[in-house]
Amino acid sequence: MLITGTFLNSDDTPRASTVIRFVPEDNRQADGLGVLSAPTVSKTRNASGVMPPVILDQGRYLVQVGLLKRDWFKITVPDSAATADVKTLMDAGTFGGAPTRLEYFLEATTTNDVATELLVEGGSSRMVVPKDTAWAFEILLLSFKGGTAPATFAGAWRVTGAIINNDGTVVLAPNWVATNPNYSTNGRFDPAKAQAPVVTTTVIAGDTSNTFGAPAVDADDVNKSLRLKVTATNYPSTTFKWAARVRLEQITYTPPP
Repeated sequence: MLITGTFLNSDDTPRASTVIRFVPEDNRQADGLGVLSAPTVSKTRNASGVMPPVILDQGRYLVQVGLLKRDWFKITVPDSAATADVKTLMDAGTFGGAPTRLEYFLEATTTNDVATELLVEGGSSRMVVPKDTAWAFEILLLSFKGGTAPATFAGAWRVTGAIINNDGTVVLAPNWVATNPNYSTNGRFDPAKAQAPVVTTTVIAGDTSNTFGAPAVDADDVNKSLRLKVTATNYPSTTFKWAARVRLEQITYTPPP
């Protein structure tokens, strides 16, 4: 089958000059001399994010878009000589509307006691919530101050909650109480009666008062993202390393046909 496709960033700009690899996940066929398997196929997108057409045998493939695993997905290619856009071959769970599981890895270094945002792999990217999408998030956060004992210490936290991009507006998911008419209407969600959203933070290790670190998660509507900030409280001139793994359950609304 001849496979085509266009790849974009989360802001709809072309994802240019990025290598895409099609890695076979099952054997093509058995042979008297052994097992014949298809090689990995690599293509580089042009400035418009368009991938050069590629011919693939039937089977399942892992599509590696760049180096970040959160951008990888799977496709199933039928035994056909037709042409198909790669998005039409995506497996259930990897296309809009089906539940999707994502991971982000965030990093930061602080040298003062100012609130600092952790960014994807310590770069400049954020965890952008797609339009008309809900995320349930679980963040495992670690902080470490190296040096000579006994001054060396670590902190660890777990942060959970939910966030929504509602037609382009990003907010933490509000709460409501179905059994309380002050917070629902006839037992159903009513935006006018909803309670403020709650992000739950659990201290795993370190400062049990949660004064140091004080992880704060909120909705950054300007950047349409889920934002994590930390503060090395009472350490105005000490270096700390911060790392977080963010696990997401994602559902994107797809209008009925």
